[in-house]
Amino acid sequence: MISLLQSNGRLDGVFGNQHWKVQGTVVGDQVTFSFSPPKHPEITVRYQGTLDSSDRMHGTMASEVQSGTFVATRKWRWNGLGCGGGPSLRWSALLHS
Repeated sequence: MISLLQSNGRLDGVFGNQHWKVQGTVVGDQVTFSFSPPKHPEITVRYQGTLDSSDRMHGTMASEVQSGTFVATRKWRWNGLGCGGGPSLRWSALLHS
């Protein structure tokens, strides 16, 4: 699973329990993000997708060793400041090979 935090058009996050750094962008309804396993920097796992709504995105994943599709959903989390605090912009992506 990939966990992403969206700040404006930037995505930052981690892959799995290894906490590998993931970075990407959101431009309009187009999403891209990627990471390289630290022990295999020659491999880059790239995700490209489309925002279907404010709560869902889907797309494809490809690397030198695997490919597939993914679906991500926004996980709304309130920041504890009451109604005025607003939700954080967190995404969780699952790969379907």
